[in-house]
Amino acid sequence: MKKLTILAILFLSAFGSLAQPGIVAHRGFYKYEGSAENTISALQNTIDHDLYASEFDVRFTSDGVGILYHDAAINGRPIEDARYHDLYANPAFTLKNGETIPPLKDVLAIFKKASDEQLASRGTTTRILWEVKMPNRKERRDETIRRTAEMLKDYPLRDLVQLISFDLECCRQLAALLPDVPVAYLGGDVPPAQLKEHGISGIVYHYKVIFAHPEWVKEAHQLGMTVNVWTVNDANDAVSLSDLGVDYITTDLPLDMQHWLHKTVINPDTGEVRSEGVRLPGDSAARGIGSPQNRRQDAGHRVRQC
Repeated sequence: MKKLTILAILFLSAFGSLAQPGIVAHRGFYKYEGSAENTISALQNTIDHDLYASEFDVRFTSDGVGILYHDAAINGRPIEDARYHDLYANPAFTLKNGETIPPLKDVLAIFKKASDEQLASRGTTTRILWEVKMPNRKERRDETIRRTAEMLKDYPLRDLVQLISFDLECCRQLAALLPDVPVAYLGGDVPPAQLKEHGISGIVYHYKVIFAHPEWVKEAHQLGMTVNVWTVNDANDAVSLSDLGVDYITTDLPLDMQHWLHKTVINPDTGEVRSEGVRLPGDSAARGIGSPQNRRQDAGHRVRQC
């Protein structure tokens, strides 16, 4: 055991941390036969493949029903001005794979059921990255923030949810309304320290922003914030970002990403990429999505126990 511990320490010294970033499926694991983005099947694929988290987009109809949809309009009709029943009757509400656009309440119920089953069998569970899509009109924007907060106040898995948005004011208000729910900013134009002042606990920035500002990873971690990058679909970018120490990588190719992070370790001194076949399981579900320090401590503990 002592010899194995020394070898693990030497390996960590030469090649950096073995704790790999958590893999987040962008709009669910939709690049899978018979699936489509932001659908029940895409989210179920994420759960079935035991990925760290699924990201999805949420918009609210005029009568307050949350649905998973990226764009602001369905077949030319703005979601913010349409009642759910009217949208449901629209032929475009049925997607090309045959599924209908899912209501948010059904999605949250699926994650609750999956969490109970995953915790019982594996001790881990798939997290939620809920992107709050903001409507155009101010009164609708205020309603979106209020409805988001109301839905989460009664959700039993709120410790597994991170709210994300491109709208800085939305992030500020949600952080104030839900101080125990991690909120992260997507915009890519604000340093972590400024976000921390408003109670925002993470950044979810385009990977090119992090390549341009690698110091923001260290700054965020020093402030106890998480770092997620989107949307990474290239092996070299994935390895470089992992080496920078990001906590999560959002991708359209989660199984490829799993393979890339499993197989590659980069030497920070020489730039050499080696295939090591090292992959550590995720952290305990009890710590929630917003605690990278615990993630790494847990991973290091697992290495020392080999």
